[in-house]
Amino acid sequence: MSHTSTPKLLSPLKIGDMQLSHRVIMAPLTRFRADEDHVHHDIAVEYYTQRAGTPGTLIISEATFIASEAGGFDNVPGIWNDKQIAAWKKITDAVHAKGSYIFMQLWALGRAAEPEILKKYGHPYVSSSASVLERKGYPDIPPRELAKVDIKKYIGYYAQAARNAVFGAGFDGVEIHGANGYLIDQFNQDTCNKRTDEYGGSIENRSRFALEVVAAVSEAVGARRTGIRFSPWGKFQGMRMRNPIPTFAYLVSEIAQRHSELAYVHFVEPVISGGSDAKEQAYDPNSKDFARVIWQPRPFLSAGGFTTESAFVEAETRDTGVVMGRYFISNPDLPERLRYGISLTPYNRRTFYNRGPGAFEGYTDYPPAETKGSLATLLTPAVLLVRLVDARNVITASPLDVSNKTYDYVVVGGGLTGLTVASRLTEDPKVKVLVIEAGRDDRRDPRIYDMFAYTQAFGTDMDWNWPLVDRGGRIKAGKTLGGTSSINGAIYTRGHAAQYDAWSDLLTAREKTLNWNWDSIFKYMKKSEGFSAPNTDQTSKGAQYTSSYHGKSGPLQVGFPNLMFGGPQQSAFIETIGNTHNVSFCPDLNGGSPTCASYIPLTIDSHRNDSRSSSAEAYLTPVEATRKGWTILVQHQVTKILFKDGTSPALATGVQFGTINGTSYTVFAKKEVILAAGAFMSPALLQLSGIGDASKLSELGIKSVVDLPTVGKNLQEQTMNSFGAKGNGFDYGGSGPSNANAFPGIHHVFGSQAESVASQIYSNIPVWAQSLAENGGSAAGLEKVFRVQADLITKKNVPITEVSFKTGSVADLGINMWTLLPFSRGNVHINSTNPFAIPRVTMNYFAVDFDLQCQIAGARMVRKVLTGAPLNTLSVGETIPGNTTVPDDGSGGSDADWAQWIKSKFVSVAHPVGTCAMMSRELGGCVDGRLVVYGTKNVRVVDASAMPTQVSAHLSSTLYAFAEKAADLIKGRQY
Repeated sequence: MSHTSTPKLLSPLKIGDMQLSHRVIMAPLTRFRADEDHVHHDIAVEYYTQRAGTPGTLIISEATFIASEAGGFDNVPGIWNDKQIAAWKKITDAVHAKGSYIFMQLWALGRAAEPEILKKYGHPYVSSSASVLERKGYPDIPPRELAKVDIKKYIGYYAQAARNAVFGAGFDGVEIHGANGYLIDQFNQDTCNKRTDEYGGSIENRSRFALEVVAAVSEAVGARRTGIRFSPWGKFQGMRMRNPIPTFAYLVSEIAQRHSELAYVHFVEPVISGGSDAKEQAYDPNSKDFARVIWQPRPFLSAGGFTTESAFVEAETRDTGVVMGRYFISNPDLPERLRYGISLTPYNRRTFYNRGPGAFEGYTDYPPAETKGSLATLLTPAVLLVRLVDARNVITASPLDVSNKTYDYVVVGGGLTGLTVASRLTEDPKVKVLVIEAGRDDRRDPRIYDMFAYTQAFGTDMDWNWPLVDRGGRIKAGKTLGGTSSINGAIYTRGHAAQYDAWSDLLTAREKTLNWNWDSIFKYMKKSEGFSAPNTDQTSKGAQYTSSYHGKSGPLQVGFPNLMFGGPQQSAFIETIGNTHNVSFCPDLNGGSPTCASYIPLTIDSHRNDSRSSSAEAYLTPVEATRKGWTILVQHQVTKILFKDGTSPALATGVQFGTINGTSYTVFAKKEVILAAGAFMSPALLQLSGIGDASKLSELGIKSVVDLPTVGKNLQEQTMNSFGAKGNGFDYGGSGPSNANAFPGIHHVFGSQAESVASQIYSNIPVWAQSLAENGGSAAGLEKVFRVQADLITKKNVPITEVSFKTGSVADLGINMWTLLPFSRGNVHINSTNPFAIPRVTMNYFAVDFDLQCQIAGARMVRKVLTGAPLNTLSVGETIPGNTTVPDDGSGGSDADWAQWIKSKFVSVAHPVGTCAMMSRELGGCVDGRLVVYGTKNVRVVDASAMPTQVSAHLSSTLYAFAEKAADLIKGRQY
């Protein structure tokens, strides 16, 4: 493409009977601004008129209920009566007066509805099947399975709504909402659809409802006025089949055959590939290209968190309509801003869903750009696109940029520790480092940087979402630059000083001089940290700190949220847990003595509207323009470490890497291969490369390089349960996030039974070690490790549970509680030689009785806190689990009732550690005190897998320090 040609994003596109002047399409955006009768007011006219200002723009309206019975939310517009139609007619007239077009999105909620709202209007709560949608804060109510007569009625609703929209309200067409876990999606996907009639079972049967709706709507208003939206990869509201491609390929193929003139198909949740061509991308399992290929050459619309840069690339490389939502909210003149290279106004997520026709904030108050003058036109879209596609700076998605080249260090994984180590190594301009990351660079995705979007990256292609053998559960882990630091809850806490001192006790006597202890780790924690002291407002809401505990000039931004809750709930929690369990308040728990309750800071940047400070933002963004020796290859996975034949210890020479399509490449390491792929992938990669249990590897046909049976063993993970009580209407006093936490020790949790419990721990250690020997190094080694852990719990008063108070996310008064120091041990092992196959992860939750005993005691503690003073003055009663599920027998609930509920409802905390443990080989370690893998000369592990034990904290602060210390160890080695 030349620097002067018009980018495809700004080129015309024919859709149905509409001639669009560009391909920037406004997404359907739920805004909740209608009144209680589901009628829009004049504020909505203004909102849509603002966004129709560029002639030839296509707007897809917010999702609109097709019938009262199909609803179940308040303040959503409808299209089933004359008042609603008339209100929409004002909007379409205004859009058309601007020379633009508008489609209405047709919506039926199914089981996504709020049952109480439906009940208020006398409507049943329905879905494709009686499959419960598990939602926090809602009871597990099974919907009624739609009878066949009801299915026909709903098809009629869709057709009549389409007629009302087009012929009554003047819309140019309609989009059928078949995505995001709503009614049509509930039929399409087998995660919800359990029917046994002609609307369930096979792909053809599950697709029947969607195809009948498309047929009815097309007949009602014409195929050229009809579009449909799908989200095959989304996991929202209980969706995401194991392999959605066959189902959605069938749907698109059938629609193409039956309705060849359909206006468009619209797919959401794409893989945004910066520079990858369509051929390569078509083989990515999270790509929409399978549908695009079937649908071509008809108009295909693509949605999924586009930024300025990725929108231009998507249109150029895939010849598609680009659907943008959140940036259309904050930039009503978005097409013009893109045309003239004007920076985009950030959106404010907190105002997205302000309710009612009077809620103008975040709706009509975003101004257009003030100027399109010469400065704005210096960077034209054509020049921008050429830079995006052709530039080869720090980050690349092209394997040809690195293949067969030699670097000083190859870092496997661009997560928290990988980027930290790479950033520190490339401070030396003579050093060349390559980081290979399986995910993308998603720093500009609001699901990453916006802390109010926390959890929205879960279940997307930015999340490994590891499946577990145990209980069919999954563990979240970031598959993007920054790794889990890009998707986690951003909580910043540190463990007890004695826990870090204990790491030295697990090394050989010779290695104790390496100072794996609190003093050293504390120094590196402060080196990484750029702490912002609380301001006057935050201090008035409880935030305190001790200056000497914090670093002030490190890259990682740490501070308290600007919108910290100021209501009574957080202080009431801290006071109550002090009253009920004598957990004292401490101004700052980050000084090595965290057995207390406190207000905790987050890894957020107070200078950038509390945006997330991940390792990518902290260690990469500030330096990427100047680090000439640093290259990052994204969207590729390392598949094997290469070793020089006949060397002992084994000498790594480089790695193989590739994508799931089978293409393999090689890159060479002059000095070291550094593993930072996480607690699951680092041991799996070692095993794939011939380092692990030789007998098990031989069964897979893998030649042993180093017989190291403990690779993948010693896996430790924490288990969490959520509790809640309904509030009495108190004012939250802000929007958070929550940041009141407590870290009780054994005497807080077990009270008068603590000494007896401690005695039982010591007496049971030999039995536990013997039973779990297969998941450690040996029974003798595991017994020594367990005794170190027992001493920490019983003699050093380290926290054994975390009690995390949550306003609103679990319930009005919510608490997440988990056991911090489980004795249970699991393992990670590959199942095949296919490097893209998911390794087998076995957690062995509650394999040791104490872990369940601790969780039960913690549950009783939480119940007592929720009913204790003064927190109980804000509550009208416990809702999760509630006294019906776990009756209060006078002691807070029986062990049997709590155990049953805990085991059925717990989730993993996503803090896995230990699978390449830094311990002596005798104790079951995989790496030495310099983090070098035993039996190798130059392979190091610098991530959570190398942590030998859990700490009583969220992991990020420890891992930043771990990586900082690792970088210094690497720098200190002579080559």
